[in-house]
Amino acid sequence: AATMALPVAARAADVVGEEPPAPSVPYEEPASNGWAGPYVGATVGYGFGHGDSSVTGPATRRGFTGNGFAGVQGQNGQFVYGGEADVGYDAGTANAGTTHIKGGVDGSLRARLGYAVTDQVLLYGTGGGAARHVGISDAAGSDSGLALGWTAGAGIDAKVTDNVFVRGEYRYTDF
Repeated sequence: AATMALPVAARAADVVGEEPPAPSVPYEEPASNGWAGPYVGATVGYGFGHGDSSVTGPATRRGFTGNGFAGVQGQNGQFVYGGEADVGYDAGTANAGTTHIKGGVDGSLRARLGYAVTDQVLLYGTGGGAARHVGISDAAGSDSGLALGWTAGAGIDAKVTDNVFVRGEYRYTDF
């Protein structure tokens, strides 16, 4: 009877062992929302330029600018495409001889095409139409009106968070 009890006790001891660890769940990085979707923002800047007219002679222009912008983008792989509009105020002035030129409300409507270097950095080019209210005065009087033209440039957007980005941009505008 004692020999029969030993194998039973041995089998019971085998059952007391630890259970194997549960399989671990692999960690997945949350998907980034990329650069697709609508956005809004504001900019401040400083404008400068130099021109020459056969009527008034050489002119220099300087002044601060500020505007608001809104756009929408789509993304296919690393290529980003979309459109953007902005409206703002140009406080710049220019003097050409005795002629004084003053900026005012301005805006543009542009296409954008970019390349997402990473989920956090977007390089882009932009171009489209531009409009500006301009006031001109000289010894003969003053006048104001709407000037139409085009604009083109390039820039970089860098995400600070998934919903906030900072921008550095250079744009040339010709009216």
